[in-house]
Amino acid sequence: PELNITKDQFLEIKSNWLIKNSNFELIENYLLNNQIINENPKLTKHLVDFHLSQSNIKKACEIFSRIKDSIEDVYLSKFNIYCLINNNKREEAQLLLDLKKEFGGFEDKFYEKKINYLMGYNDKSEIDISENTILDFHLSHRTNPDFKFEPKDTTSKQIWKYLSTSNLLD
Repeated sequence: PELNITKDQFLEIKSNWLIKNSNFELIENYLLNNQIINENPKLTKHLVDFHLSQSNIKKACEIFSRIKDSIEDVYLSKFNIYCLINNNKREEAQLLLDLKKEFGGFEDKFYEKKINYLMGYNDKSEIDISENTILDFHLSHRTNPDFKFEPKDTTSKQIWKYLSTSNLLD
């Protein structure tokens, strides 16, 4: 019998295999050589979240500078905006954030507070901590000079790894 699968099904199978095997160099080459970030946001998230969990912001952000298309995924857009700020491209970051808010239904008060602090619009440090994503957690750490966090059993493995590689575990 002939087996027919759609392109989307094939991408899903390939992504799941790449994630399962976690060869991050292969994942990065596959995504960037084919420029399929928007077709495959799950795989891109896996890659950038891995680098961030290793406290390797430079490597996580490097990927965004090599993406040719505009990024459609909300989480990846947030990550990209943060990377622009981190690389002192504040005007570009602000423009992208404004466009996403205007046209993309982009609304995240926690994220915006953290970004406003990093942009220098608010000089009062942000002490809220979010474990929703590794990016939220990193922003929580980055915007609080007196950051302290006690992980729980429910804390994700990525956040445990981040705490460990950032020397934040007592």
